[in-house]
Amino acid sequence: MLYSEVVANGWVLPKKKKYTAKDINSVHTDSLFGRFGKSTLSIQQSAFIVKCSAAYWDTEHSQAVAAI
Repeated sequence: MLYSEVVANGWVLPKKKKYTAKDINSVHTDSLFGRFGKSTLSIQQSAFIVKCSAAYWDTEHSQAVAAI
């Protein structure tokens, strides 16, 4: 998965001041219901989407997000 794919597919999360592990869990749960394509995302892929969202909006993410 690439940053450009996350943006092109509209998977960027709404703007926040800081993204946390809760956002990773939310993305992972949403992937179970098909929001991010046909397959369920791994925790690492979910974290990547959160990191891409932080980069897209030029905001921060927590150390927990950075660790994954």
